Amino acid sequence: AFNGLLWYRLDAQQSSNSGLMESSSLAWCLLPADKEGMAIVRRRENMFPKALLDIPLARLPGFRGGLINLFHDSEAVVRDGLEIDTSDVLCTIPANTIIYAVEKRINASNINRYRVLYNGNYGWISEKMRGGSEEVMLTEMHNSPPEQRETALQELISAAVTAGIQDRIKWTEVNSLDEGVQCWEDEVRSIGMGEYLVEGEFLSETSNSNRERQSTDDSFGTYVSLASTIDGEKPWSVEADMQLVELLSKCASKDGVTPQNLMASSLVKALGEIESETSLLKTVHLEKAIARAALLRVANQVFSYALPYINVNLPEEKLRNDTLGSDSKIDFQTTTLPLPDGDKQRIGLSNYSKVELGQNSLIEETLKSSNTAKWSPPCCARRLRSLRRLLFSQTKSAFFESILDATSTFTPMHQDEYEEPKEIKTIKINRVRATQSRLIAMTNPQDRLKQSVFGQLHKELRSWPNSAFRRSYVGKGHGGQKRCFKVKFVGEGVNDYGGPYRAVFEQIVDELQCDAVTVGGTKPSEKCLLPLLVPCPNKSTAVGNNQDKFLLSTTPLTSTINQELMQFFGKTVGTAVRHNLNLALNFSLMLWRPLSRMLVSRSHLEAIDTLIVSNLKDVSKLGLDLESKMFSEKDDLDGSFRPDEWIDLNFSTHLPDGTRWSLIPGGSEIAVTLGNWRD
Repeated sequence: AFNGLLWYRLDAQQSSNSGLMESSSLAWCLLPADKEGMAIVRRRENMFPKALLDIPLARLPGFRGGLINLFHDSEAVVRDGLEIDTSDVLCTIPANTIIYAVEKRINASNINRYRVLYNGNYGWISEKMRGGSEEVMLTEMHNSPPEQRETALQELISAAVTAGIQDRIKWTEVNSLDEGVQCWEDEVRSIGMGEYLVEGEFLSETSNSNRERQSTDDSFGTYVSLASTIDGEKPWSVEADMQLVELLSKCASKDGVTPQNLMASSLVKALGEIESETSLLKTVHLEKAIARAALLRVANQVFSYALPYINVNLPEEKLRNDTLGSDSKIDFQTTTLPLPDGDKQRIGLSNYSKVELGQNSLIEETLKSSNTAKWSPPCCARRLRSLRRLLFSQTKSAFFESILDATSTFTPMHQDEYEEPKEIKTIKINRVRATQSRLIAMTNPQDRLKQSVFGQLHKELRSWPNSAFRRSYVGKGHGGQKRCFKVKFVGEGVNDYGGPYRAVFEQIVDELQCDAVTVGGTKPSEKCLLPLLVPCPNKSTAVGNNQDKFLLSTTPLTSTINQELMQFFGKTVGTAVRHNLNLALNFSLMLWRPLSRMLVSRSHLEAIDTLIVSNLKDVSKLGLDLESKMFSEKDDLDGSFRPDEWIDLNFSTHLPDGTRWSLIPGGSEIAVTLGNWRD
């Protein structure tokens, strides 16, 4: 460890089930438990000269070897690698043998391993027996006479010379990390590479001026003045902070680090690449941006600790849950329409108090005196939601993942680590009969659903409790893939080590979003293989953008089996999220924004249904023109007047599946007139 970074050199790699394993030639590493806040990162190739990388690191006390006594009755097995499962046996050492260990390490299984040289074989032995009661096999001889230790060490050196590995057993021993770092720095300077000791890439260009300022500009007051303004005069705004947080999150994701470990040079580079003239960070002073970023990092660190203790539900949401049993309300951004001049009663408009049109004083007073006013008491959750963009994406993700971990169902391990627990069931799926061509050829929707992979999975898992879907079991040799069941493809010689499990979820998404061929009638609900999703109206009418988007079908409103299928679809998506599976669900913002409790506006509706928004604009324009014309001519406004353009309009609409739905009770029978068009 040097300057807050973890140096991790791996000379060779061994592959096991597509994963990288440590090999016997791992020169040196630092366990995560040895130093807090450290993480292993992969260094890009050719970053440093080979001569610099070849400098051996000094041995800390925790990695030193010494005399050991193999007192157990069994022989000690010498393997060529630190990890037992990925290394080969070299030889065995008889019981009651005293030998000098070159070094000591802890492998990935948390087992102490000692490196020894025995009969020309240079490898590792374990402190404990593997499996069973894990009896201790050896002990370190800390109190042995100095003469015995010196003799054993000389024998080791002689044997190493004979084996030709004398360079692999020479280590400089130090008593502390600081002493080890100083030793390494001295070696770097001795080979003429002292320039690599400059801390950070950004400081390398102005290191001298920075060092001169350190003695005078290191007070907290100086930092506060540096982090308080954008350019020395204009203070930081909430929007500027949000843009800076988003930039830090983007840079950290690009560099593969957390925002807390992002280097200043990455932020400086990103600020220089901003092209948008409307960005508040376009002209920000670099040093002030770095200082402000440090403040936002600390704020996010505090938030990461506080989030588990903050209730993020609004009081009105809790009220709806308590009174209605659910909170399915979607917040819409209302459209402001200008009001005509004159007395409301004279013009015959009777429903203004039921519609929130904007900030007009007449409407505001009406709403304040009515029961339709929105109850929005101040609370911490509302404040936090309004400032959600001040949290790094990584802060939100870590909080979300902690919730998933806390709500996961515990799965007890099998006695044999290579066997699956009984709670992990094997599900049989026949992909051969569920090909897209076969499903399209079927005319009966029920048969098509039954034969699809989604239908087969629903049949197998429909009786499972919700807790079974929350399992996140990781089997040995499965590449770290979390799962709640195993998959067996009928007629295919494939073992599920993670690939088949992921393939099931991928094929389900392909089936749900297959709308290339009309498989039934001409309704939107009949244009997909399965009845859960429908193409967005822009796709059905071939008008506007985002014609690749899908919407949830509304057929579950009238079909019991479709309600069950929709609930199972939700469980499937939740399972995929828990198991880090990416589902290519092409939904619009009309679905994602309500899920994240964000406002939905007319622009979001227009993105998937251009025609309906165009019709609404036409209605608004014509209604305002007629009102203005009648008031300018001093005519009384007839609320029952219905222009020719509105002859076919009423208070109903078509749902995504093609069925007609009344917007208000009896809406299909209520015509749109000049007296109610604003509703």
